[in-house]
Amino acid sequence: MKAGKWARKEYIGEEVYGKTLAIIGLGRIGTEVALRMQSFGMTIIGYDPLVSAEDVAKKGIRWVPLEQLWFQADYISVHVPLIPQTENLIAADTLAKCKKGVKIVNVARGGIVNEADLLESINKGHTAGAALDVFAEEPPSLRALIEHPKVICTPHLGASTNEAQQRVGSEIAENIVALNNGTGLYGTLNAAALSTVLDEAKAQWVRTASALAHTLSVIADSPKSLILRFPKATTDLQKALMAGAVVGLLQASGNAGMNLINAEINAKKEGIN
Repeated sequence: MKAGKWARKEYIGEEVYGKTLAIIGLGRIGTEVALRMQSFGMTIIGYDPLVSAEDVAKKGIRWVPLEQLWFQADYISVHVPLIPQTENLIAADTLAKCKKGVKIVNVARGGIVNEADLLESINKGHTAGAALDVFAEEPPSLRALIEHPKVICTPHLGASTNEAQQRVGSEIAENIVALNNGTGLYGTLNAAALSTVLDEAKAQWVRTASALAHTLSVIADSPKSLILRFPKATTDLQKALMAGAVVGLLQASGNAGMNLINAEINAKKEGIN
């Protein structure tokens, strides 16, 4: 209209009411997306290996196995981290399992969606469109996808609002105060390990896991694979024990500066799983 046009026929849209949204990753963000889209009358199905069908059912989400998700969805939105199991999760093979006309949304991490396969599926008319905020390469080089009329792209905006930036700043300050007071952390990636070791009783178990892993590394000559089982430990304690064990392994290999925060990323660099 700014150009003086009144092209109503060019802007016939599609209602989301009554459509099925499939959410892969039912953590905090995935669940929030589900709650918001329910208000538009969408049917929500989802998959997450870490949550139970009973828990998400309380939020109006029907949990389905991943293999049964593809053909039911009108829209698919991913909210998972980029790990080996999720890299190229949406690619030629999974897109082929989707119903014709499916739309893909990725605002999680680049690399979860195979962009070349997505472009091919759109060009063939099988996938109706996509909305992307993240890309395998940033800035993206696949211009044909970015410029496609059926693709909406944004430059990894994420939490790029004034309000979100203020919340992030407040949460950082509050977590520093909480850590100083010994009351634990929240809303942070490494909160499980840090919060657990603030409890001295649990911290003893973490130190024990680290010492045992250190000893194992010496005996087994720097192993590259470690299996830990904590059947009676809470999820947060399990994560802390795992981080502690990794610290022990890496320290035994001569890696200085290892701690519960950087254990996982340094383990990956060393090829330990």
